[in-house]
Amino acid sequence: LTWRQAVSTPSVFRFNSVTNTSNKTRYLYFADGNSDVATKTTLYFGVGGIGFSGSGETSATRFAFGRDINNNETTIRPWYSDFTIGGKSNTESGIRFGKRVIFNTDDDSGAGHTITLAARYYGGAGASVEVGGSGTLLVTGSNTGDNALPMTAKDTATLAVGAGGSLGKGTITLGAGTTLALTANSNEYKLANTLNLPTTGIATIRIDGNRLRSGEGLEIATVGNPTSVTKDNVKIEGDAIGGRKTTLCIEDGKLLLNIQPEGLMVIFR
Repeated sequence: LTWRQAVSTPSVFRFNSVTNTSNKTRYLYFADGNSDVATKTTLYFGVGGIGFSGSGETSATRFAFGRDINNNETTIRPWYSDFTIGGKSNTESGIRFGKRVIFNTDDDSGAGHTITLAARYYGGAGASVEVGGSGTLLVTGSNTGDNALPMTAKDTATLAVGAGGSLGKGTITLGAGTTLALTANSNEYKLANTLNLPTTGIATIRIDGNRLRSGEGLEIATVGNPTSVTKDNVKIEGDAIGGRKTTLCIEDGKLLLNIQPEGLMVIFR
């Protein structure tokens, strides 16, 4: 299946599953407008999601969403269930995001789902990703980092980084009510991303599993709008913290979370 449309009106397509069986072919999913036409496309995917079956090349781009012109906008949504994009090793699968790609994690009934981005991915020049709805975009694929790919979470959506996942170096913007989830086995304790927190309302950073160990802390290199954002605009939650004492501060443009090491217990018999 290869699809490309030259229209000026919004288009909606539903696929239960799509699989690229080629080793080299790039499948294009976007409305292809001319220089003065803003085009929008919505793509629904079912439980089969988007997959690969060819042996692949390490630099191959298998699917392209959104075109690098004008106000082109592609929305990816769940049809009725969770689904996965990719699934082969990160060196063999390629997803390219063009001008603007929106992950709406809700289906038409308003139920939130998890969309897993398991493939190796990157953004074209000027590309951006937005995550909305009440569900989760779980990133377990690596970002090639060719271009900084800004990501924005809005509504009550969760942007999650799973095992092996990477967000690259683009700016992460969290709206009030959204969550940045750093899950088990994401081995980075420092994020290179600039993090924009809401100046009104609270965003959550969720730390799961062994993401933070006793005596270690989370440091996010730069917090956007450091003069207007305070620690009251973010809360930290997660199982890894347990009953240990934590301190959270914004200092010199950095968001710092320190965890007090567990104390020494002496048992007398």
